[in-house]
Amino acid sequence: MKILLVALLGLGLLQTAQAQAQTPSEAQTQAQTKAQTQTQTPSQVVDAFHQAMRANQPDRVLELLAPEAVVYEQGFAELSRDDWAGKQLGPAIAFAPHAQRKVLRRESRELGDVAWVLTMTRTTVSLAEQTLVLVGAETAILRLQPQGWRIVHLHWSAHEEPAEAAPAATP
Repeated sequence: MKILLVALLGLGLLQTAQAQAQTPSEAQTQAQTKAQTQTQTPSQVVDAFHQAMRANQPDRVLELLAPEAVVYEQGFAELSRDDWAGKQLGPAIAFAPHAQRKVLRRESRELGDVAWVLTMTRTTVSLAEQTLVLVGAETAILRLQPQGWRIVHLHWSAHEEPAEAAPAATP
């Protein structure tokens, strides 16, 4: 018990020293981001995850994923945050600014320290001279942790929108 107390005290002193070494604007920004993350709903955390990808903020993307997060995408699985980051984070961030993602439907539920967010999307991607429209489904499972809700599981799937379902072109 004494060892744990000493370790926690040492960690607190280290964090205090690090905070004092930062410029006030850096410390304020970090405190605001931390406060926002701790008060965000599970749906807001999922939205923040996608916003961070669009904004090319890989550190923020990874902050919102728990280390044990599992990501299933189009039949493939990455079994940890680091595994996903090493293989998919770069391409996901490169793709995100070219995609216009529209949430069509969303359901969210919380049960104690676990929550799930089910999202249906329509994503339009323009690459070169071709436009691709994808209808997607996302399941995000989150766990409430000391720093706020964190994504522990993502499952993405998408398919091309059938031509008959696409909105008619206007003249």
